[in-house]
Amino acid sequence: MTSDADLEMIIADLGSVFLEDCSHRLDTVDHFINQISDRVGNHDHHVMDIERIIHSIKGAAGGAGFPVVVHIAHAFEDYINLADQQARIAVDDCRDFVNAIRFVSIKRGQLNEKQVSNILEGLPLPGCGEGQRGKRVKGHIIFVLPKGLRRQVISRELASFGFRITNAENIVQTIDFALYLKPDLVITAMDLEEANGLELAAALSSFSCLAHTQIAVLSALSASHIEQMTTPKNTTLLTGGSSLSVQLLKFIRSSGLT
Repeated sequence: MTSDADLEMIIADLGSVFLEDCSHRLDTVDHFINQISDRVGNHDHHVMDIERIIHSIKGAAGGAGFPVVVHIAHAFEDYINLADQQARIAVDDCRDFVNAIRFVSIKRGQLNEKQVSNILEGLPLPGCGEGQRGKRVKGHIIFVLPKGLRRQVISRELASFGFRITNAENIVQTIDFALYLKPDLVITAMDLEEANGLELAAALSSFSCLAHTQIAVLSALSASHIEQMTTPKNTTLLTGGSSLSVQLLKFIRSSGLT
């Protein structure tokens, strides 16, 4: 039978292995960043290599008990995906993400909630460019929408206006991100694999720490088709096909973030 002491040793060993592996992977990311900076090789290939390595760090960090690293790595992935294709990614921004991962890895368990919040809120926004660093964040939005053109366009547009965007892929990830990041808005599709958007909204609304988070549920169905469903507190149901984008813009404006 494994004792608590044995489990603690295993966890400590996992952490040590992660730190060493993470350091090596970040060295490789630094190499590709320098290649981009020096205009050596293919820019797009370097960016894909960076994204692949950061994704592997995110996965390893989750298993080794480094949740802050997971969130920084995910933010880095979102940054790359949301960056304007013409402006491309800013080298200094990439270095900021790498430095943040290195710092919180070394400081594991030594940072309080406020320090972690400051680190996450200080991460670069896509599309700011080298001359616009320090751009004020208007608000933090978590999107729970299917991958595709609509999510990409909406996310990039809002990011360009100064919103910090986090894309969540499922309900579990959404709840984890929301509890950790405490976003201003959560925008979710009605149709999700594990449940519907209103059920997700109900789950989020049950947490007192998310009392100020506003939630929008997007449905292509007309209001008459779903009028029997209960709308949780702090939740707005947006319905109708082509007008959804207009309604979403009105919802964001009504939140007071713009």
